[in-house]
Amino acid sequence: MKVIHGQPKSGKGRRVDLDADTVAVLRSWKAQQAQDRLALGGAWPSHGLVFTREDGALFHPDTASTVHDRLVKATGLPRLTFHGLRHTHATILLANGVPVKVVSERLGHATVQITLDTYGHVIPGLQGQAVDVFTKALGGA
Repeated sequence: MKVIHGQPKSGKGRRVDLDADTVAVLRSWKAQQAQDRLALGGAWPSHGLVFTREDGALFHPDTASTVHDRLVKATGLPRLTFHGLRHTHATILLANGVPVKVVSERLGHATVQITLDTYGHVIPGLQGQAVDVFTKALGGA
């Protein structure tokens, strides 16, 4: 397997908002890495990646999937790949009324049209919800 490390296809990164619990876990992990770095006497790779081994070396990409699969199996939940998690995230957001533009930005799609082409099947279910919102806004039942 070839590992590619670099800029995304668009050539630019993006920022996405995270919930407070996730931010707390990431900060805790960052603190742990700082301790690991000190224990190594500063001999830490300067790649800037978040998820590494205790010595700062890179994990093989399959390691994350293997650990993820093991944890999911222990919970009894159905297996879902990381890519499947991405689709689930987008579907949940769209099904709960998050604007397509916001979902598109979170996914890093170059255009909203890509998001609509991929997840358009979720949106028709929102038509009834849109009617209800509009009716209430106009003072109807």
